[in-house]
Amino acid sequence: MKNTISKGLLFFIPKSVVDWSSKIFHYVYFQRNPTMQIVFGTLVLCGHAIVVIDIFPILYGIYHDDNHVLVPMLLLFLNLLAFYKLCNADPGEITQNNHALFISIYAFDGVLYKKKTVCKTCNFVKPARSKHCSICNRCVHRFDHHCVWTNNCIGALNNHYFIAFLLTLIMMCLNGFYMALRSIIAIAHFSGMVHAMIMESDGKMIPVSLSALVQHLFMQFPRIIFLMASLSVLSLLIAGFTLYHIYLMFTNQTNNERHKLGTFQISENCHQNDYDSSKVTKLPKKKQCINSRPYDIGILKNIAQVCFPRYYIDRHKKILNKFK
Repeated sequence: MKNTISKGLLFFIPKSVVDWSSKIFHYVYFQRNPTMQIVFGTLVLCGHAIVVIDIFPILYGIYHDDNHVLVPMLLLFLNLLAFYKLCNADPGEITQNNHALFISIYAFDGVLYKKKTVCKTCNFVKPARSKHCSICNRCVHRFDHHCVWTNNCIGALNNHYFIAFLLTLIMMCLNGFYMALRSIIAIAHFSGMVHAMIMESDGKMIPVSLSALVQHLFMQFPRIIFLMASLSVLSLLIAGFTLYHIYLMFTNQTNNERHKLGTFQISENCHQNDYDSSKVTKLPKKKQCINSRPYDIGILKNIAQVCFPRYYIDRHKKILNKFK
């Protein structure tokens, strides 16, 4: 089926265009590059340009005494700060120099992470909860995923910046939606559109319908309506993604581990010692019962590991130094 579709596309699209598109796709999603960082910055810039050019004049024209600048600018600053830190922070790169430290932090559960599994690229035993990122070409401690938007891996040392970035982003989107909605409602009320009447073909006067009102407002303020509609969808998507990663933080899991667990049958009633890890195999057809959260140490300690990773690692470093 896939080959049939590919051949059908090649029949209508020149092979040179397909090859060119494939190279661009591979560059953007499978090589380190700033493309999606630029896209994110452009989207944020365009959204705030609409706020400054279209929404601020309306709000200040109707609600003179309110400060409409403080909250959006504060959220923008916090979001860009988290974004900058996330893009530039070390996610927890494992090298020959710090390998002994990182391999001592988490125990091998024998299922998701097995002893003596060697990274063929980095040429050392993979510490538990680590993964080699093919895009960044490095092993990352407590690897979560590679984020194309930040051109960086999300790992133990920058996961707190990632959570902060998501939280400030959802607040920025919700505030933008609120400001756009408030400006549209203000225009509709203060211009008298809400109470407008329209004449039907038989000459009867009826109140304007909501659909007609929205259509009229869209014709007058297309950028505001488009921004409001876009932010409503984005807010839902980002909120779901944020809640998922907060859940991972609360349960001391990573996105990489959740993906690996897909090949096993999960039982919430399993405990860390309820199964013999030597007998559990990763079979695509026959699923096994394993502990879905082997590194869960309680919600408060789980949060502390994400929010204060340096403290947790430094504590292990001191313990490791005592045995040297």
